Amino acid sequence: MILRNRLQHPKTLFRLGMLCLLIGTLAPWFLHPTSDFWQGFIDGVRGVLFGLSIGLCLWSARLSGRRRCGSES
Repeated sequence: MILRNRLQHPKTLFRLGMLCLLIGTLAPWFLHPTSDFWQGFIDGVRGVLFGLSIGLCLWSARLSGRRRCGSES
């Protein structure tokens, strides 16, 4: 329930999106997979993180736009 309430705050969503972007961007510096399977797996995880980053930032922008207009539905 606590996380559900926090997901209504645009700043929290934006911070989570930026954290996903940071982790996805810095992953190649710290992870060095040796086999083809793990290289593909790491690429997939990075893609998911980038997708989450975009989605969370867009969701944050939508919520903050609604709050400016005054309609909180």
